[in-house]
Amino acid sequence: MNQFESDLLTFLNARRSSPINGEYNDANDTVYGKTIQWLGLLFAAFASGAQFSTRPKKERDPISQVYGMCNFHFTMLLTNQHV
Repeated sequence: MNQFESDLLTFLNARRSSPINGEYNDANDTVYGKTIQWLGLLFAAFASGAQFSTRPKKERDPISQVYGMCNFHFTMLLTNQHV
């Protein structure tokens, strides 16, 4: 958990200091220095965490679904890379 927190802070700092259009490195498939696999994990954590928020259920479900779709997107990127 400590490593994930450290990685998240590194990611957020890189994102904050980069140009508005993002930083994607096609050579090694990273975004702000983090791999697609890591981004999938991040959005899976967000999706799970949304279910434990204090928001009403009618708000939690769509938020969790959006993060789940982002996770699915990164999973599909990985699948397409290895075909």
